[in-house]
Amino acid sequence: MQGLYPKALKFGDRQWIPDSKASHCMICEKPFIMFTRRRHHCRQCGIIVCHACSPGLVKMLVEYGNKAIVKAVRVCNNCEKWKPNETAAVAGTSSAIRSSNVEEKKSKGEAKEKTLYRTRTICPKCAVVEGKGFNSPIPAKVIIRSQQVCLTATCPRHMEFSTILSTNPSFFQTQLEYAKDSRFALSEDIEDLATLNSKIKLTSKSDNHPFMFEIGIFENGEFVKRSRLHRKVSEFQRSKPSDLNYVLQFNCGLVPKHEILKLNQLLLDLEQEFKGPPIIVVNMPFDRMIDLAGLKTTVLLKSRVYPSVKYFLVPTKEEDYIVELDQVITSLSEISDIRLIIDLVVEQPMPDLSQIMGWLAQNRALIPLVVLTMVRSPTQVYRKMVKEEEEEDRSDGDSIIDTNSGVDAGKLVDAVSKATNGRITGTDMVPLRALGALEPLLRLMGHGRYSIRPHASCGFGTCLISTKTTTSTPVSRFFNMKRLYRQIHDFGLKVGSNESMSLALLRELRTVLKTCAVPQASGDVASMSDLLKFNGPPSIDVIKDFQFLLVHTHMDFASIDASRRCECAVLTPALAGTGFTAGCTRCY
Repeated sequence: MQGLYPKALKFGDRQWIPDSKASHCMICEKPFIMFTRRRHHCRQCGIIVCHACSPGLVKMLVEYGNKAIVKAVRVCNNCEKWKPNETAAVAGTSSAIRSSNVEEKKSKGEAKEKTLYRTRTICPKCAVVEGKGFNSPIPAKVIIRSQQVCLTATCPRHMEFSTILSTNPSFFQTQLEYAKDSRFALSEDIEDLATLNSKIKLTSKSDNHPFMFEIGIFENGEFVKRSRLHRKVSEFQRSKPSDLNYVLQFNCGLVPKHEILKLNQLLLDLEQEFKGPPIIVVNMPFDRMIDLAGLKTTVLLKSRVYPSVKYFLVPTKEEDYIVELDQVITSLSEISDIRLIIDLVVEQPMPDLSQIMGWLAQNRALIPLVVLTMVRSPTQVYRKMVKEEEEEDRSDGDSIIDTNSGVDAGKLVDAVSKATNGRITGTDMVPLRALGALEPLLRLMGHGRYSIRPHASCGFGTCLISTKTTTSTPVSRFFNMKRLYRQIHDFGLKVGSNESMSLALLRELRTVLKTCAVPQASGDVASMSDLLKFNGPPSIDVIKDFQFLLVHTHMDFASIDASRRCECAVLTPALAGTGFTAGCTRCY
């Protein structure tokens, strides 16, 4: 059967033209440009062409050492006219290849894998390297293999690719199963496109809605037009139930220093125009936040506006963190009752978090929310994929995209544990999806109705509590968290559609807290439960002793999980047209 197919050329063959011999595509004669118009070899004739002149794949006989298999390889437009006419031969050969691969994996002990759930993903090489966009999701699954949690899929063009999501399968599974058997449990597998399209389209009748809507107001070196801001926010508001609250975040980007006054006026106008969201977050770099806070009429004086600083933690610069963030604290301390959100971003290699974690504990009264996110440099990921494709052109090897560092938030938790000498560990973390159990409580406490139901693998966190005897101690040291989650969940079901806290409900809630307390913390828990008011939220003196630490599992363009995307807690406008994309990917 293999005799039906011609032999594919490879690096070193006589017809294979070296890269150095071609500065232009040999068909369209356009010059090659790094990243945007790259060199590709035709496996039939060996010439060098651009992607536009070699979009097709043809089954050919590819040699692997002493073996040869039939594989779809790149050919130029001139050679694509050749097609094999024995479909059965292709099917038979492919079946034999699959059987051979399975046996080989079994012999190496790699065939043992556990599927956690099925989803869809985007081939990053097709989407980014070849510029085809993010409109063609392919079947994928999240599995445990070789003691690692991986998102794996097979692209018809680039073969198998895999991204490591976690090197701690036990922790990952615990997060997925935390909210099992409840209305906040992980949704069913997403395998077919019809299911995906119905879930990803946001309407007022959707099962799940985001908690936050982000929109940029300064992008690509200029302010976004007011008409676009109104159009996008209005589109989002129409896509949710009218009684559902949300957090509106304005991302201010790198606004020039001389434009701060203009930015402040724009934010003041937007705060007046958008009356819907009870909370507005203004996110910007630390130095621009200092400038904004120094204005006499700063928008930060508005009671529903919260400042948020995004800060990138760089190794060897640990002492600079404290100096620069102290400047932010000093500038904001002039504003009464102000509360700051800190968004800390890290990359590999991991910086030392000891000083920053101590600083956060010291400033807990001013910083109620800390978000830790591990990311990968998009440029580095892109360059790695380009390099892999160039090596494949020369070696005839299967393309395996193995982006195995940077998306494992468990490593970030380990770094936090080390920095706090075990004061905060992975066992203290609960998935953010479990916070959905608090939805009825927020409503009863006068905050309105929210949807807090992110995918179980989107992130996890803990509440750090300070009492007379402890400082920034995880809530799990006070309560049996699994028991507390079940009790609060059941309490929420009893609440039903009630909009206010009755005396009977208040007593029951206090009882729930006390019965879920661990023995050594019963005194502290009794004091906390007694602070709950009959109506309204606790006083500011109580809230300042609570600090929420969230760890966000970043999803970039090389690790897109459609199951996560369908339950994304943060959406942002699509770059073109209508609709929305995930806040972390910005592309899908």
